[in-house]
Amino acid sequence: MSQRQLTAQQKSINDDPAYWDHFDAWWAQDFSWEGLVKHKIERHPDGHTLQDYWRDEERSLIDFAGKKWTRFHLPPQDLSGTKSQKWGNVNWSSKPWLSWQNMILEKLKIAKEFINPGWDERAQLRGVCFPNGFDLSRNSTQDKLSSKKKEQTIHINADYAFFGNRASFEHVHFGPMASFGYSYFGNNTRFNYVHFDREVRFQHTSFGFDTEFAHAQFDDWASFTNSRFDAWLGFSNCQFGVGTSFGGAIFRQKTSGTLLFAQAVDFTDTRFGAKLDFSGANFDGVAMFANCQFHPDSTFNDCTFALPPNGMNAADYQSAFRILRQHMETLRNHGQEMKFARLEMQARERRVGSSDLPNTVRWLSKAYGLFSDYGLNPLRPVLSLAGLFGLAGIGYWVLAVWGGFN
Repeated sequence: MSQRQLTAQQKSINDDPAYWDHFDAWWAQDFSWEGLVKHKIERHPDGHTLQDYWRDEERSLIDFAGKKWTRFHLPPQDLSGTKSQKWGNVNWSSKPWLSWQNMILEKLKIAKEFINPGWDERAQLRGVCFPNGFDLSRNSTQDKLSSKKKEQTIHINADYAFFGNRASFEHVHFGPMASFGYSYFGNNTRFNYVHFDREVRFQHTSFGFDTEFAHAQFDDWASFTNSRFDAWLGFSNCQFGVGTSFGGAIFRQKTSGTLLFAQAVDFTDTRFGAKLDFSGANFDGVAMFANCQFHPDSTFNDCTFALPPNGMNAADYQSAFRILRQHMETLRNHGQEMKFARLEMQARERRVGSSDLPNTVRWLSKAYGLFSDYGLNPLRPVLSLAGLFGLAGIGYWVLAVWGGFN
C-alpha cells in the first residue's frame, strides 16, 4: 500500500494514495497533444501515431496544466489536484458532451478486428479520460453503433484509459484482443453480461468501489495480472474460458461469485485483504494459488474441483491441491484442509507412469480412499471392518454348513 502523503486539494478529489499512484503513471505516459506523437499505432503501414489518429481535434485543443490536450485526453485534474472542466459529473444530454460521446461511438463503429500480423485497427482509445456516467451498454448505444439489427462487436484498445464513476459496459460483445491494460475504473463499474469472444487484457488495471462482472463470459484467455480491486467485487455466474490469470492481483475487500473456470486459473502471488468466498465455484482446470495471502475468513465451501485423466498433468494438479491444503492448514481450517488433502491424494493416484511413484503406492492410496474416504468419513473404516467381519462370518457359516453336508 502506498505511503505517500496527500495534500488537502488531492484529498478533496480522492483520499486514496493508490488512486494518485495510478494517476501519476497515467500522467507519465503523456497523452497531451505533443505527447500523442510518441504513441505509435502498432504495425501501422504508414507509421501513424495517436496524434494522426486524433488529427481532427487539432483545431480545438484545450490548454490545461501547461499543456494542450484533445477534449478526449484532457484529464479530470492535474498532479496537484487542480480540476479541469472534465472533473466530476457532466450533462451527457448537452450538446458538447453528446458530441463527445458520439465521436467515441464513431471510432468504435469503424474499428476492425486486430489480427496478427496485420496492423492494429481497433478503436485507439488509449489514454482517453472518460467522465462520470459514461455508458457503453448495448441498450444505450446499439442504434448508434450499428445500422443493422444484429449485435455490434466492439474492437477496442483502451490501455491507460481513465474511467470515472458509474461506467457501464453491460451486454457489450467485445472482439479479439480487447485491452484495458493499466486503465483505471472508478466506483460502480458494470461489466454485467459482457461477452469477450477472444483474449482480453486487464493487467495492471485498478477498479474502485463496487465492480461487477455478473454473468460475464470469457471465451479465451483473460488476464487480470497485477490488477487492483479496491472494494467489493462480484463475479456472480461468471464463466472463464481457455485460461485466466489473477497473478499478483490485490483484492482489498470481499470477493465473491459463483464462477466457472473451464481451464487453468492462476492466483499466484495474489493478496486477499478481506474474505474470499468462492462458494459454489467450479474449477475444471488447475487452480494455482502459490504464495497467496488469504484472509482468515476465506472459504471454498461447496466448490467443485475437477481431477485430470490418468497421466495428464496429474502432477500439476497434485501440486496445486497440496498448496491449497497448506493454505488451509495455515488458516486452521481443518475441514477445508482435509478436503484438499483428499484431492491431493486423488490427483497423485492419477500419475500413471510416473517414475517416482510406484504403482503399489497408488493402489494403497486408492484402498485408503475406499475404506476411509481419505480420512473424511470416520465411520467408514468401522463400517468396512464390520462388513468384513460379517462377510467372514457368512463365509465361515457356509463352510460349516457345506462341511456338514459332506
